[in-house]
Amino acid sequence: MLFPEKSLLDHLPGMIGWKDVNRHYVGANKALLAVKGVSDVYEIAGKTDEDLAPGSVEENEIYQQQDLRVLNGSEISTVHFDMKNNEVFLLDKRPLMDQNNVVTGLIYHCHPYHQGEIFRMLRQFDEKLHLHTQHYTLQDHHNKYELTNREFECVFLLVRGKSAREIGVLLSLSKRTVESYIENIKNKMDCQNKAQVLVKAVLNGYHTYIPASLNRAAVIKAL
Repeated sequence: MLFPEKSLLDHLPGMIGWKDVNRHYVGANKALLAVKGVSDVYEIAGKTDEDLAPGSVEENEIYQQQDLRVLNGSEISTVHFDMKNNEVFLLDKRPLMDQNNVVTGLIYHCHPYHQGEIFRMLRQFDEKLHLHTQHYTLQDHHNKYELTNREFECVFLLVRGKSAREIGVLLSLSKRTVESYIENIKNKMDCQNKAQVLVKAVLNGYHTYIPASLNRAAVIKAL
């Protein structure tokens, strides 16, 4: 495995850690060690997130799924919430590769997100709709139904109660065009009506994915 230069990473903002192909920690910067409650990297080396925080079952499951996707070559960006301190963090995960482009592990960087207020607003809105989520995905959502970018946008807004006309206004599309996208979504999800689309979208985590075009304060405020 190619290792990052730790002395450099210690001076970067946020928490940085890297793991081998079995998801065992190999290294971490000082900020991450402090969060893990240890002073030396040897105290976490060879351990997984589950070993270090066995009580955080739901959170560990999310991290495990992310790690496995990254170890298969994906790049992932997600937004997470620290409710205790009312902070919003951006978590980026990338594969580590050797000189032959073989994945040998992964590295991640978690740091305060400058667009945190947008996601606080979205989370508050979603909680009113009982759309509870531990995180939002900005990159590499698991696209089970192979939706296009436009279809992703429509699902994001459909789940949040928008009609075809309202979606058209937000996306600068005609109502008829939006309705055609909704029909495509129904066919891909094998649904007979919009209610079934909403159920399948939430069950498969589509409500947690935020298309880049909608990741703007103006859109979130318009919900």
